[in-house]
Amino acid sequence: QEGNIVNKITLIKKRKEKYVYTKLMPTQALNAREVELLAKKQVYQLISPEIEIKKKSELYYKVTNLITPKDYLQTITPKIRFLNIVLSILDMLKEAKAMTLYEKNFLLTTDYVFVEPNTKKLLYIYLPVVNYDVETDLKGFFMSLPFETVFNHMEDCTYVKLYMNYFNEHPKFSVYDFEMF
Repeated sequence: QEGNIVNKITLIKKRKEKYVYTKLMPTQALNAREVELLAKKQVYQLISPEIEIKKKSELYYKVTNLITPKDYLQTITPKIRFLNIVLSILDMLKEAKAMTLYEKNFLLTTDYVFVEPNTKKLLYIYLPVVNYDVETDLKGFFMSLPFETVFNHMEDCTYVKLYMNYFNEHPKFSVYDFEMF
């Protein structure tokens, strides 16, 4: 029964700071190698968690001055910005794979991916957790991006249709094939 419980992930505010918070389930444990990798910032796009160990482990990811893609894409978004976001996510997934991080441990939703407003760099939350059994819906995540975006109608937007058609034509999603597209 406990194995089916899903981690509750929430955005909380503590003393003018904003955090993404999650508490480990009883069947889960921290992955020491991944915690160290995040602490050393070996994958610069990943936000390092602050870890509080009381009775159970709790992870806090400080996101105080960051915005979500929902907010970032609500300003008029030219083609190059939209495609750079997609490519940034694909690059991060490749880099994470090279570091033997698990795709399923990323919080890839438009609520939990962040943008540093000054540099426009995307930052991600990775849960360094053993037995995290929630599958990441990469296809759904990439498909949702155009619906969060205000496109620049002064430029040719046919690429958006081509982008969406890709998902209809490829029911089985592959990061590699998508990147080649």
